[in-house]
Amino acid sequence: MMDDGGEAKSGQACWSGLRRPAWLARGLPVLLFVVLAALILLTFRDYGITWDEDAGQSYGQQLADWYSSLGRKDIATRSDFVRFYGGLVEIIAHVVQKNPPLKVFGPYEARHLVNAMFGILGIFFSYRLGRLLAGPSAGLTAAAFLTLTPVYYGHMFANAKDIPFAAMYVGGVYAICALRRQLPAVSWGTLTRAGLAIGLTLAVRIGGVFLFALLVLAVAITVLPGLRDQESQTRWLNVLRPGSLLKIFAFVPALAWALMCVFWPFALVSPVRHPLEAIQTFSKYSWRGNLLFNGRVVDSHAVPLDYIPVWLAVSMPDFLLIVALVVVLGLVLGRFRQLAGQHWADTLLVLVAGLLPPLLIVVERATLYDGIRHVLFCLPPLITVLAVAFSSVVSGMKRALPKAAVLVAVGLGLLITAIDMVRLHPYQTVYFNRIVAGGLPGASGRFDTDYWGSSFKEGVQWVLKHVPVVEGRRVRVGNTCASYLTGYYIERDPAASRYFENVSMDEGKRGDVDIVLAITRDDGQKKVPGRVLYRVERFGVPLCYVIRVNPGQEF
Repeated sequence: MMDDGGEAKSGQACWSGLRRPAWLARGLPVLLFVVLAALILLTFRDYGITWDEDAGQSYGQQLADWYSSLGRKDIATRSDFVRFYGGLVEIIAHVVQKNPPLKVFGPYEARHLVNAMFGILGIFFSYRLGRLLAGPSAGLTAAAFLTLTPVYYGHMFANAKDIPFAAMYVGGVYAICALRRQLPAVSWGTLTRAGLAIGLTLAVRIGGVFLFALLVLAVAITVLPGLRDQESQTRWLNVLRPGSLLKIFAFVPALAWALMCVFWPFALVSPVRHPLEAIQTFSKYSWRGNLLFNGRVVDSHAVPLDYIPVWLAVSMPDFLLIVALVVVLGLVLGRFRQLAGQHWADTLLVLVAGLLPPLLIVVERATLYDGIRHVLFCLPPLITVLAVAFSSVVSGMKRALPKAAVLVAVGLGLLITAIDMVRLHPYQTVYFNRIVAGGLPGASGRFDTDYWGSSFKEGVQWVLKHVPVVEGRRVRVGNTCASYLTGYYIERDPAASRYFENVSMDEGKRGDVDIVLAITRDDGQKKVPGRVLYRVERFGVPLCYVIRVNPGQEF
């Protein structure tokens, strides 16, 4: 049963099984996004910068130079590796940083705000996608589940590659599902929205080309079943004339590709060769390093086949594991309430969007590292499908007591996860669930935690406040990751820069350092000789060590 917008009516898949007033169905999503936006505005300055952001910051300036010089300053098309990424996020971040009201926060803090807005956009598209599949309740459930997925929420602030890509990707999936609903006669407005959504995904990362395959699949699974009998064949073939197919398979890709080039100078210079070069580069990315995975050290070029499944199992919140169990039991016991109309086709598309890319990554044995950040884009579609299935299972439960028990269990799981996220703040990225991983204490020593160095901010703030200083000599501070991760906070504070000096990695290795901040990646804290002055901890697990280096010794 569909409304004018092609979405299931609110009572169709309400996971309480009760019809809600229209004002409540409209008001709860608005409340969720208002609260989420308020939280971001209140906390975005709490998050530390990471070692990946400096390259993005430089790329943003290179892009601005390229546009302002009309391509004469072409470093953006020649810069090592970053040129293979679209410039959508970086150019927006650069413009926002130059905005006078936001300049007072600092360039990296402004970047975090921009990145968080993309994160909200991903949650919004998950809401729209869930609503399209099974009504407002399922959409709200999807949005709430994704919001309270700590690994997604934590990455919203500093991960300028994977979170914007995830947001645009689920937006593209939603646009393709909406297009499929209008087949065989798709309006130009729907085609334009699909082209824009796919184009903006490509403007973040070339991996968005997968959405073209999803578009083909969307048409195929809609048209092919309609060709089984003569009457349907006549109707479909009359509508799907070559001109109609050209609208879908020419206009949408052309618009998407053009939009991608607008935000990606490297592609604009050579619209075919350079994107293909980027695809080839990412498919054979050569970063090599050691990873702590399930208690053993593995090579990033030879990660085990279970790398992604295990990371998902330990990093997804407990309530999602409970939801998955409920869905499986519902399917086994026949409590799955069939979705209205042809929603199964949309659900299949969303499942393919969420499952096929990581499966291809595993089959191709692609380079993986830093947890699941490279497959974060799969979380919004997968969590949306899970929310829709959960809504259907609970709606299909006839007895009130089991239904209440399920809702209470999931509700408690949501509450516990929310409390954990508050206690971890601002390090939600180091969340591990209790059921599989044993929480952060159980995962520590078996999996990498703060591999990005975001805890350096809290560490250097402690140094500036507590380390004694001597007039006439500045305390030399370094870290085991990248010098700007500590230098940024020292240099932005005039009083601190009078008494403290940030030193480079080379200076630190020569022993020209007094205080070293070390994260636990590669056991960095064990390689620094000296006395531990302070630990940045969550749940009793150290994330960053502040170490007074022994005089005359190197690290």
